[in-house]
Amino acid sequence: MIKVWTGVSGTGKSEKMFADIDEKTNNDPLGNRIYIITPTQNTLTYEQILTNDNNKTYRGSLRTNVLSFSRFMWHVFNEIGHREKNRLSDVGHIMLIHKILQQFNNDELTYYRDSREYVKFSGKLLETIEEFINYDISVEDIKGLSFDNNRTKEKYDDLVKVYEKWLEMIDEYSIESINLMPHFLKILNEVDVNEIESLNNATIYIDGFHNFSELELQLLKTLTRFTDDITLLLMHSSDNKDLFRKTENVIQELKRVDLFGENGVDIIEFPHENYRAKSEGLYQVENYLRKGTPINNIDGVSLIEAPNMRAEIEEVMRQIETLIRTKNVKYKDIGILYRDQSYIEVLRYYFEKFEIKYSIDQKYKMIQHPFIQFVMSIFEAYRQNFKRESIINIMKSGYLNDDDDFNMYVFENVVLESGIDFQAGLLNDELFKKFLETRDDGQKQTLSEVEIQDIEEMLAYKNKVLAALNQLYKSIESGTKAIDYIQSIYQFLEKNRVLERLEQDIDNCEDETRKNETEDAYNHFINLLDNAHIVYGEDEVTFELFVDNLIEGLMEAEFNLLPATLDEVTVGVLDLAKVENKKYIFMVGMNHANMPMEIGGNDIISDEEKRKFEAHELQISPTNEVLRRDERFVFYHGVTRPTDGLFMSYSLSNLKNEPTKISPFVKEIVAQSKDIEIIRPSLFGTTNVEGNISSINSMEDLLLERLRDILNTPKKYEDTIIEGVRDRVFLEAMYVLQKDAKYKDLYDRVVRNLAYKNESEKVDEAIAETLYGEALSGSVSRFHSFYNCQFQHFMRYGLKLHPREEFKLEAVDIGNLYHTVLEDVMKYHFNYDLKNQSIADINSAVSKSVKKAVKNISYGIFEHSGYYQALMVKAIETITEVVINLQRYSKASDFNIKFIEERFGRDEDTFGAYQLNTTNDHTVHLRGVIDRVDVNEREDGTFISLIDYKSSDRKLDLTDVYLGTELQQFMYMNVIEENSKQMFENILPLTMMFYTVKSTKTSLNQKDEEKLLKAKTKEEYQDMLQKMKEDKLKPSGLFVVNEDDESYLDATTDDTLSMLLHNDENVGDFYKGFTAKGKINKRSKNNFISIDMYNRFKDHAVEKIKEAADDIYDGDVRINPISENDDLIPCRFCEFKSACNIDYIMNKKDFVDKKDPLLVQMVESLKEGGESVE
Repeated sequence: MIKVWTGVSGTGKSEKMFADIDEKTNNDPLGNRIYIITPTQNTLTYEQILTNDNNKTYRGSLRTNVLSFSRFMWHVFNEIGHREKNRLSDVGHIMLIHKILQQFNNDELTYYRDSREYVKFSGKLLETIEEFINYDISVEDIKGLSFDNNRTKEKYDDLVKVYEKWLEMIDEYSIESINLMPHFLKILNEVDVNEIESLNNATIYIDGFHNFSELELQLLKTLTRFTDDITLLLMHSSDNKDLFRKTENVIQELKRVDLFGENGVDIIEFPHENYRAKSEGLYQVENYLRKGTPINNIDGVSLIEAPNMRAEIEEVMRQIETLIRTKNVKYKDIGILYRDQSYIEVLRYYFEKFEIKYSIDQKYKMIQHPFIQFVMSIFEAYRQNFKRESIINIMKSGYLNDDDDFNMYVFENVVLESGIDFQAGLLNDELFKKFLETRDDGQKQTLSEVEIQDIEEMLAYKNKVLAALNQLYKSIESGTKAIDYIQSIYQFLEKNRVLERLEQDIDNCEDETRKNETEDAYNHFINLLDNAHIVYGEDEVTFELFVDNLIEGLMEAEFNLLPATLDEVTVGVLDLAKVENKKYIFMVGMNHANMPMEIGGNDIISDEEKRKFEAHELQISPTNEVLRRDERFVFYHGVTRPTDGLFMSYSLSNLKNEPTKISPFVKEIVAQSKDIEIIRPSLFGTTNVEGNISSINSMEDLLLERLRDILNTPKKYEDTIIEGVRDRVFLEAMYVLQKDAKYKDLYDRVVRNLAYKNESEKVDEAIAETLYGEALSGSVSRFHSFYNCQFQHFMRYGLKLHPREEFKLEAVDIGNLYHTVLEDVMKYHFNYDLKNQSIADINSAVSKSVKKAVKNISYGIFEHSGYYQALMVKAIETITEVVINLQRYSKASDFNIKFIEERFGRDEDTFGAYQLNTTNDHTVHLRGVIDRVDVNEREDGTFISLIDYKSSDRKLDLTDVYLGTELQQFMYMNVIEENSKQMFENILPLTMMFYTVKSTKTSLNQKDEEKLLKAKTKEEYQDMLQKMKEDKLKPSGLFVVNEDDESYLDATTDDTLSMLLHNDENVGDFYKGFTAKGKINKRSKNNFISIDMYNRFKDHAVEKIKEAADDIYDGDVRINPISENDDLIPCRFCEFKSACNIDYIMNKKDFVDKKDPLLVQMVESLKEGGESVE
């Protein structure tokens, strides 16, 4: 006989169980054993209930044990004895199945012939075998199935072969089965009942389960041999068997005659009253989900609707803090239920941010532990021939290091910057020496004795680590069996003092959690080696197969979870979490994709095949279709957990910003009650501003942010009432802190932080002179850096910090390649004569030049892989197209190439030295390289066309010139004017152009396609396509019109700009900003400046250089990046962001806004003839 207590959630079944246990304990403290069998997640909670009630006669019970099914089996085994077999972990059993699959010949398996190579597939097979065992399905049962589909027959033929072989091998190797239940049942059925004293007349309660496998049902039957006091507690109601399908199925199974006979089940139904619910809303929601009765009172139930997951969880944390503050509850009275795994990290983040204690039921992977990373990197280094990333990971784990951190970082820098890789490269000391002894420009540098010693010490460290690995790998390669590999690995760990360092880590670690993790990681690895020894024994096995299994075991390994014992919020997955009688429950992520959750069909056994099992009266796990129907029960189970309040939350978008919808189950409840409280955090900025503040501690960051905003942005409350109301809340909060003495520390901290300015202090002038020298030397781009952000300039040119340059192709490398090749082709191959070259000549010259140039770019990276060689071919095509297009320009005008990549800055340079003296008597030696200067010498003067090659599109914006972030073209033209008077008479600037070196192979837009479709002949089509390519290569920049401010915009190509091209050429075919008739396009008038305007901006550029020099020596290092549309342009690719600690609120006043109306006014003033205003 077995008793079954049924009732809806909260009817008091578990309470009745504990009351009966108390009564039995009080009446007979040393009587027969009492067992509570419950899921593992429940065991600690039930033990606390037994021991924590101060009103009981006895706190605790000597008679009572709280156990899971697994622990219950071992409890009995400990009493009667159990023949010890080799025990394998799940990973060990996966190894065993993988070994079995490898032993089959190609013709022995049909359906799984190709899948057997994959270790992960062995894991899926193990899950299937485990299911067969749980439901007591034998090999013969499977053989008795018949299938119409031939492929299905082949699948089950293969499954039978693997299942049979697995059973044979665990018997042959004396390995414990993956499930001990069959063996346990066999012993219980064969043993004399008097031999197991603990079970004789015992009282057994089974609580917290909703479904049972066939083996578990057989265990219930077998236990009736020892006692007739067995009670099963089930959440069930006979008035809604569809909702309670799971437990209804259990009841029907229990009524089977072969289990407990005709009348062996006594079902006791508890009254359908939810006594757990202390609020009317919770009570009525339970009734609605079970019986469909209307919801008239929703008190105690709230809905949180947030714009995204982060806002959703942040509001959950605020609600928790509010409950703690206002409802006199503790963290342990609160539970959070989730379904979507992506919520875990969001929850962790906000728990830490709000400093709320918590316990999450999710095990976390071992793979991030340094020891596991160390072991996996050793295997990866072997597989990948000493790939540098694996070697760096081995070094950084620290297990092969003594006091070698400096040498380790030097080694890392060298290999990442130089591209030295793999065994041949890493073992070659000469490659390391050559890199360290070579300057950035390729010249050899002289090293000091200290630097030479540092290099030798780094090489010694590197060779020590590589020698240890080499010795391990040679030892491995000499082995043929698992035991050989295991011995090699363990000797390596022992010889290199890895085990000793692990012991030191454990002994020195003060954090108990971290200490336990290190022990778990090491024990798991050793257990994997033991499993491998048991599985492979004396059989020969390749090291590759051995490692595949080990890596899979390490990848899937998880740390053991400790149940919550402190005052912590319990977080659990909705399907499994045991959070009965928590005062408040938060069900997060209640979106349509999570509740109901789509049940996938990725198991080996399909739903159709499961129905075939059921047709042969073989019980097996439910089909996906049945599980989908059970989703309402899962939801019901969640909403009936709390006693006082339920919060359901969902977000309108997920972490990928994809839109989501509310769960249909939640939507039902909302539709039933229009009075449900809906909390919308997105409205807290304008309404219910108080909702932002949930506790004194957590509001500190928000309070600082809003108060800073008030200080930085003065408001007129009479004009903006909403803003005034919003701000008043935070001003009142600050007032409360000021008046309450217990918040003095917090108030003082807020005031201190409000007064704090995130500003860099000026460098002392003497220090600035020491850093920069007596005279300031540099290129124009240096001053661009200063005006983009002073702090960035200080880091690069003051402290001379050099961020690590990884061995990869950067945009600057492509730019250097283009400049080098264009110089080589036009200066040395064509001797400045581009007009008279054939296309074949151009092709040949570019190809030769690129192949020569790539050898000196980024340590020969173009020869490193097929990918980079393909980039080299693309570079040849791109530069060839560009040179051909440049030739088109040369042929269409009387301009001749005069200078290519010529320098200025020293007396011996082509354009000589260039020096400026500042207002504060500082000296600036400006240097640079001018890409190209074309000249057109005419009677009225020598016209200059300045060309600057760029690898990306750029425009010459006068606002940038005014700010100082684009001075190069004006300064270069000024250098030419100042220092070329002996070469040319009456120098007249004409163009300052950026010429983009880029491929014209781009996809056509719809407008271009429509144009091409109008072509009537192939030749016309080709001409149109060529025209489109030429349009893409048109240069961008400024034209200097030799007219005054009043008349320059009236100029045409027939007069003041006639020197640009031959008379028979249309200027619009070559340059942007002209109409088809050669007139200046009004929309592009900013591309043209008068000669007077040119002189004003040129003088302004010179003054900006001088002012920058004075500011640099004055010690200015402000964090003041240029901003455009709230985008901090210099910060995009800044190498020093980690050092500046920029604060977008505190530093906003220092940002230089390109769209600032006052700045626009200043630029216009200078254009129109006004003075440069600072």
